[in-house]
Amino acid sequence: MRFRDSGTRLRGVVVAGTQGRPDRIDWNQPPGELDLPCEHQPNSTSENVDNQQRTVTSWRVLLPAGADITASDRWRFFGVVYEVDGEIERHRRASREHHVEMVVTRVTGG
Repeated sequence: MRFRDSGTRLRGVVVAGTQGRPDRIDWNQPPGELDLPCEHQPNSTSENVDNQQRTVTSWRVLLPAGADITASDRWRFFGVVYEVDGEIERHRRASREHHVEMVVTRVTGG
């Protein structure tokens, strides 16, 4: 598979929660960054202009086999930061990992 684009995985810092709450991810500290080759495919865009003036944009991102990415990471490409939406899919062919897929989403407005 050819990867013609590149993007950056952003990984927040896991910190202990307060008052007995579970650990949380702190995005105010500098995130761990890792540039990866990838392929971006538009997934969907929707707008809610009646009540909230909100736009939801979604991309499918294909990464090389073995890419270090989790559902709690964020993804940056073309200077825009997206949330990883759902589970990471690891596709196999002939009993080996072939590539990794994820969906990333960005909500803007209301």
